[in-house]
Amino acid sequence: DVSSEMIKSILPLFIISIGGTVLILGLIAGVTTAISNILKGVTGWTSDKINKRKPFVVAGYTLSNLSKPFIALSPSWEYVLGLKSIDRFGKGLRTSARDALISYYATERGKTFGLHGAMDTLGAAIGSLLAFFFLYLSWTYSQIIFFSIFPGILAISLILIIKDVDPSELDK
Repeated sequence: DVSSEMIKSILPLFIISIGGTVLILGLIAGVTTAISNILKGVTGWTSDKINKRKPFVVAGYTLSNLSKPFIALSPSWEYVLGLKSIDRFGKGLRTSARDALISYYATERGKTFGLHGAMDTLGAAIGSLLAFFFLYLSWTYSQIIFFSIFPGILAISLILIIKDVDPSELDK
């Protein structure tokens, strides 16, 4: 969430600075949220059907992370809409499978998902504070958005070391 929240904190200002309007901000938020939420159901069902979780998680985080720095280069809100849609496609791709992986590894599910939620919130706070700090240092919106790739690369690196779980093997 560090990466996403760095962008989320300043994205409206960036979009306005490249010619967007308040109406456009609503359009981008609505379209990208719909993409993410619709895809969560589809990819959750698909990951259950093929009994694989990690490929969805890795692909989702990678897709999101690769699209973010290009937002910094966007000359108009239409590009932001397209790239933010790719980012949220990645979120929809990874979320259900990631939650399934967490539940397979968890010995105490309530505590595990509570920790996951706390870490998400901490990441969001750190991302927003980083964006504020970089603004304080006179970074441009584009520089901050581009920098968001680095926390994302760290997250992907950590995901790569996690082993996929076959739920049918858990009962044995």
